[in-house]
Amino acid sequence: RTQAAHLEKLRKTIGTAKKDGNLFFHIKNNWSKKEKGMFKEGMASLKHPEARKLYASTVSLGKDEVAKMNQKHLTQAIKNLGLKNMKGDTVIEQRRKLMLFVLYGTSALLA
Repeated sequence: RTQAAHLEKLRKTIGTAKKDGNLFFHIKNNWSKKEKGMFKEGMASLKHPEARKLYASTVSLGKDEVAKMNQKHLTQAIKNLGLKNMKGDTVIEQRRKLMLFVLYGTSALLA
């Protein structure tokens, strides 16, 4: 299947889940070990940046949401995603790294 077909299937699956009343967890909340594993598994299965962006948007991890995150929310997102501690980085740099992870799954950022 083509990337476009995979992306459309993912859009439909997410749309159906929302329509059926399924709740998605939010990146700013503290995730359980199970929630972390579910999201990590879902992201790992996606290689195309557009599909990864779409999947990440279900937990409010889109470009616009990340751009508005303050230090507290960035710290929680980094913890939820199992990324390396970024305390020495500026908020802007943390946002940039978070988006790199969303788009490409950059393993260098993983803890």
